[in-house]
Amino acid sequence: MSSDDTPTVDGTASHLDVRQIDVSQKKRWPVWRVLGWLCLSLLIIIVIAAAYIWQNRYSYIEQAVEDVLAQRGLDAEISIKSINRSQTRLSDIDIKADGQPVFSADKLQLEYDWREGLKGRMNRIVVTGADVALKVDEKGRIINSWMPEPDPNSELVLPPNGIQLTDTALTLDSPYGIVKARGDVTFSDLSKFRADINVTPSNFSFGKLEVKGGGKIFADISPEKNAVTALLDFTDMVHPLGGLSYASVNADVTFDVVDGRSEVVGPVKLSFAKLVSDRLSAENGTLDWDGGFAVRPDSAVIREADGRWSAEMKRLTYSDAAGQTKLAKALTLNGPMKAAPVTTHFADSLTTRVTALLSETDVSGAGQFFRLDDKVEVSLSEPLELRAQKSNLTLFPTEGRLFYDYNRVDETLEVAGTAKLSGAQSLILNRLRLSARSPEGLSISDVNAF
Repeated sequence: MSSDDTPTVDGTASHLDVRQIDVSQKKRWPVWRVLGWLCLSLLIIIVIAAAYIWQNRYSYIEQAVEDVLAQRGLDAEISIKSINRSQTRLSDIDIKADGQPVFSADKLQLEYDWREGLKGRMNRIVVTGADVALKVDEKGRIINSWMPEPDPNSELVLPPNGIQLTDTALTLDSPYGIVKARGDVTFSDLSKFRADINVTPSNFSFGKLEVKGGGKIFADISPEKNAVTALLDFTDMVHPLGGLSYASVNADVTFDVVDGRSEVVGPVKLSFAKLVSDRLSAENGTLDWDGGFAVRPDSAVIREADGRWSAEMKRLTYSDAAGQTKLAKALTLNGPMKAAPVTTHFADSLTTRVTALLSETDVSGAGQFFRLDDKVEVSLSEPLELRAQKSNLTLFPTEGRLFYDYNRVDETLEVAGTAKLSGAQSLILNRLRLSARSPEGLSISDVNAF
């Protein structure tokens, strides 16, 4: 038996060619190798693609957000800095509508629980360096064209920990004028917010009141109370009834809106360099108020008030010359005094001195003020002093009577008190009472009693 013969069970020899076995084996292995290489190559491609997508994941998300905003007519540019299971950080946000700036911010931070965040529910939103441009109607509703119509079937809910805006610039275009402000604002929910802002000097109007000025405002608004602390400076405040130049307002008040009017309670201090009206003018004055008053936005005129006042002003002038003389003659009983032999020789000089007081005097006083639509009442807690160059007039209250009582319906005016005139000729009028007709409460048309 040759070496090539392979023994069999029956002893016969097999002549199978080993080279044929080798060839068949060599034909099978390349298939598995090819499949292996294909799988390995596909895995490498997937890894490379995944790495590329991961590397550029922010770009895809940025584009998706920009596409969503584009569907609302807004052109947006955003840059994602980081995303993790608890927060997302954005930067360089810039949103426009029809080429006009709507919103921009240096930084935006979204805080969330991962599962809730996937549903778009945030725990808190923090915005830094925002610039917002809004247009509102006379009731404060946003009316920008890009603003979606409110859905009555859905409710807007703020994040549980609120929205915080830091170093925010706001441009507010309203029927009252364009106001620019910068500061910090925190919204706890739709009915609560805190704001600490600086108002850029602007021109705006409330009804017939035209104002130019700005300042600092801190507001704390909630269902329990609406509190505002303000320090405002105005170069001009103009109203048909009069105007102020270089005035400042320092207020720490609470307010509420009832039946279309604003009811304000708390201390307010007004200072001014110049006051001018159709009948009066004054300089370097201060008026302190502690009480309540109501004002309607469409007129900016105080219709109701009740509180304590104190005032001091320089060079108060009663500018109606004819009314000034008539009032001086009434106050000094010029006619009766000239008719009496004992007083005839100084009746005119007394009237002249009172006329001088009415033409220019320094004034100070304090008391209580009450006003309704049909009446005005003033009482004195301290003497009312009028100081002129050559004489002084001090008015003291009469116990149990109002110092000033004006009825708008009847156009009747009553003044009660004790008057002390000092100077070259002194005069004391105890428990005087003046009753007269007055069309607006300042001038006198007819004297009924004195």
